[in-house]
Amino acid sequence: MAENDDRRLEPVPLVLGVTGHRDIVPEDAPQLEQIASDFLDDLKHRFPNTPLVLLSPLAEGADRLVARVALRHGARLIVPLPMDRELYCQDFVTPESQKEFEELLGRADRSYELPLMPGSTREQVAHPGPERDLQYESVGLHVSRESQILIAVMEETASDLSIHVGGTRKIVLNRLGKISDALAHEIGPPHGAGGALALETHPWMEPVLCIEDAGPVYQITARRKRNLPDSGDFRPKAIWQYPEADQGQSEDELQAHFSGAWECLDDFNKDLAVHREADRARVAVSRDGLLPEERCVKLTPELQKIREAHAVADVLATSMQKTSKRTIQYLFLIAYAAFTVFTVYSYSFWQSPYLLLTYPALIGFAYLCYPTDRFQEWFWFVYRHCGWLAAYNKYLDYRALAEGLRVQFYWQLCGLTDSVASHYLRKQKAEIDWVRQALNNIHLLTRGAPADTSPLGEGEMLEAVQQVWVRGQAEWFARKASEQGPQLEAATTRAKILIVAGILAAAALGLVLLAIPDFNEWVIPSTAIGLVDAIHALLELAAVAGAFWLAYLEKLFCEEQVKRYEQMGSLFARAERHLALYLKRSWLHRARNLLRELGIEALDESADWLALHRQNPPELQD
Repeated sequence: MAENDDRRLEPVPLVLGVTGHRDIVPEDAPQLEQIASDFLDDLKHRFPNTPLVLLSPLAEGADRLVARVALRHGARLIVPLPMDRELYCQDFVTPESQKEFEELLGRADRSYELPLMPGSTREQVAHPGPERDLQYESVGLHVSRESQILIAVMEETASDLSIHVGGTRKIVLNRLGKISDALAHEIGPPHGAGGALALETHPWMEPVLCIEDAGPVYQITARRKRNLPDSGDFRPKAIWQYPEADQGQSEDELQAHFSGAWECLDDFNKDLAVHREADRARVAVSRDGLLPEERCVKLTPELQKIREAHAVADVLATSMQKTSKRTIQYLFLIAYAAFTVFTVYSYSFWQSPYLLLTYPALIGFAYLCYPTDRFQEWFWFVYRHCGWLAAYNKYLDYRALAEGLRVQFYWQLCGLTDSVASHYLRKQKAEIDWVRQALNNIHLLTRGAPADTSPLGEGEMLEAVQQVWVRGQAEWFARKASEQGPQLEAATTRAKILIVAGILAAAALGLVLLAIPDFNEWVIPSTAIGLVDAIHALLELAAVAGAFWLAYLEKLFCEEQVKRYEQMGSLFARAERHLALYLKRSWLHRARNLLRELGIEALDESADWLALHRQNPPELQD
């Protein structure tokens, strides 16, 4: 049976934003369009599995120029409007401009209006002034925050650009994280007929505290009509700009940081295309685990897509987990085989030089084949093209993505409009920034107006979330803890028995040697192998086997995993009891707030789990 088109999962896009001058010189448009076209061609070549989405408010000038180019290249267009459509169209004074706006808007996938800034009214925004300028600035900041690359069509020389509310230069400075007291002074609290807007509540003053909150700017230099007499000979060019780094990274390092995130996104889309078709049955099981099919009749297309995205990410994570776990098992077996070979040689059981060479060969193979940073640096081509070598990091990333999508789905199902990306993985390493970007992009494409966020009645949706998410997760974590706790204890006991048995047997052998002095001269019948040497070798192998077993359990974080299951089971069980009380008394607002807090707690726990595994990869020690 064919999949429902509403839930068919498309690749996660790379989101581009555009900001720029409205009064660019018309004669320069062909050159500017060519630079933008070459840039989009380069992105499509570098990331062939990843579609492009452009965020453009479709103001005159740069916004429309880049939008036209993007549509020609097959990119999807999303239009955030700074105010309601009727008021916004007042900016377009000529019939030709209004017609162009309507045509481009008609080709957009979707459009939405941003809310008015605090303290502003529709009457104030309807006329030129500070309040209307704030709406332009609000949409510029929104485009900057929601995009991975901000395309800025603007003059090259900074001294020629005034910093003013809603101006291109200011949006670019915010994108690059260049906030200063002097700039705040330039902003000043705007005053209008309706009163003043406090500076501390201004969206521009929201700090950019780390590199993940800022982003690159692809600047296309352009001339403005008002500065045309002073522009002289002009040839537009492209300039990459990157945020100021806190740790002194070079421009090449910053470029590698951002490009690496986009490459990870492209890898996910490639894996998604393969596993979505190959693992349909497993995807269906995971999809039903998030919300059973019989409850999905009223789901919106947006929620269906989040449900599908979670299912595919969950299946990918499980597949990569199995591959990485199998790899770790092979590595420990190889290492133990190398120790066995060395033990056999050292006790003169077999003195062949080929046997001795086997030891460094096995150890070297184990070191080279595990996906450590060392391997990536020395053998990057093999690492890049042998999927199983990167399975461990992919397992962590895809699991983090799946857990984020789980929370996003239930939040939107119960009517919450929060974005998971705003609460998730903000303190983790830059290598996983792509996960936040993917979550942000999925939310951008699937969120609707608050009234349309949940397809169910208020009480019905909260009851569904209580049963499927809160109670379901409490039972799942409790079951996992009860299953894996005894298994871990039994495995640890067996490993310790091997170690202790080896030590006790060694002590017993010592006593035997004291009691029978010539025991050391005994040999195994029909061989020249000394009996004591053979016993020594077996004892060493038994003790080391136990140590390897314990190390294997430690590398898999089995103990920490059981503790995690117990803690999360307790958290969801408490939440389920409180939620049941709130629903019984019809305290729906409290119930929704509880679900928001529960989601944040689940995200924090998932981020801590990811950090633990990222910081302590299961590699062989030097």
